[in-house]
Amino acid sequence: VRVAGWFLRKVFRLIATELTVDIDSFANLTRALETLKHEGGAHTLEKTNIILAPTHRSLLDFLILSYITFALPELQIDIPKIAAADDFSRLPVLGWLAYFAGAFFIKRGKSKRDP
Repeated sequence: VRVAGWFLRKVFRLIATELTVDIDSFANLTRALETLKHEGGAHTLEKTNIILAPTHRSLLDFLILSYITFALPELQIDIPKIAAADDFSRLPVLGWLAYFAGAFFIKRGKSKRDP
């Protein structure tokens, strides 16, 4: 995980001048989890799943999200598991990065359109 984090940091520095993170939203999530933990007990929190949904403005959204949770441990959010399209696994660099950032690859139906 550390190697992937180091590599992502290098890549982001090469391709972007700025990466903006809405720390307040993540802090609100952390506070909500703490409230849930105190009100429902620790066993309730163990059964709680959080879904972080990137907007897919770029192919790097899910990698950025993983990097944020890695680079900012004060957010107290575990590095997420990533559901990525099977196509990503075949991309030379992105597939490797996605795998080491916690991705699992799924096949999406190509024969039928969802109404």
